[in-house]
Amino acid sequence: MPEYIKTVEDFVRDHIDEKITLKMMSDCVYLSQFHFSRMFKKATGLSPKQYVMQVKLANAEDMLAFSDKKVYEIAEQIGYEPSRFCNLFKEFNGVSPTEYRESCQTRLATA
Repeated sequence: MPEYIKTVEDFVRDHIDEKITLKMMSDCVYLSQFHFSRMFKKATGLSPKQYVMQVKLANAEDMLAFSDKKVYEIAEQIGYEPSRFCNLFKEFNGVSPTEYRESCQTRLATA
């Protein structure tokens, strides 16, 4: 994997609570937005936008499973409005954040 991918991954993790734009990502590796987007997709199989969303939702899944933070707090912590977060989460996971948390708690209780 090219070194610039690691730089972008670090950038996304460091700015997870912000609205991360293509410009921000391409600027951190000193590439044009077009060139960065094309190279990123070729290297990862994901568009930069898909990648950011995937990282944010994975962080949210961890927080839902292992913390007692409220859903709106988690949404804000990963840089989404609560309603947008809930819609995205359900779209990608098939269940609401609350349902996801409940299923994690059930699995932990029976383990």
